[in-house]
Amino acid sequence: TGDRNVCLSYMMKEEGAFLDGTNIMDVLDSYFMFCSIELTVQTLSVVAATFANGGTCPVTGVRVFSHDVVRNCLSIMQSAGMYDYS
Repeated sequence: TGDRNVCLSYMMKEEGAFLDGTNIMDVLDSYFMFCSIELTVQTLSVVAATFANGGTCPVTGVRVFSHDVVRNCLSIMQSAGMYDYS
């Protein structure tokens, strides 16, 4: 799937999906790193609760995501579903 993601990235670049000067390999390195994040069920539940709480962690009371980030992440989650299983 890594090769497919590289291919899709260059197709997206060709269609203007990235800002001029964007280094596709840097973007892909970040993407692959984000895809390999490992969380416990407890940690994941805090992340979910933080999104549900508008970006403020319910455990610490600290805002960790802006409203814009929450909106954008929830929109992507809604449209992307569970990746391969939706």
